[in-house]
Amino acid sequence: MIEGAAKHTSLFDLWLVSHRVRRAVDERLADTGLSGDDFAMYSLCVVQGPTTPTRLAQWVGMRPSTLTAYISRMDARGHLKRIPNPADGRSFLVELTPEGREAFERASANYLTLVADVERHLPIPVDSLRQAIAQLDRAVQAAGQKPA
Repeated sequence: MIEGAAKHTSLFDLWLVSHRVRRAVDERLADTGLSGDDFAMYSLCVVQGPTTPTRLAQWVGMRPSTLTAYISRMDARGHLKRIPNPADGRSFLVELTPEGREAFERASANYLTLVADVERHLPIPVDSLRQAIAQLDRAVQAAGQKPA
């Protein structure tokens, strides 16, 4: 339970923590030229490799129009390239350029320092926390599905 939030719900607690995490990441990355949200999108591009914007949007539960704004910003920085989709000539794949990967690597050092700092203060094992987060994610996805 979050201090001072005794009358709130677990989802409200998560909302509060997510904003604190966002601020902490943004502050830690402030001198890298990437926001926390940018860093997350770059991370997805690194992990996923060349992929469609639709797939990225599905993976994070983001509206395609919101993802388009990220792609446009990354493209304007010269950090993203669009390549023809060999499986579908009407669409394209996105991947980081070498400059985008370099920006990601620079920001990664700051981000990983924050991760280590946060994990050092956890009263439970990191694996236990990650398992609980995965369970919460599944519950949110199941609850968010519209009835047939």
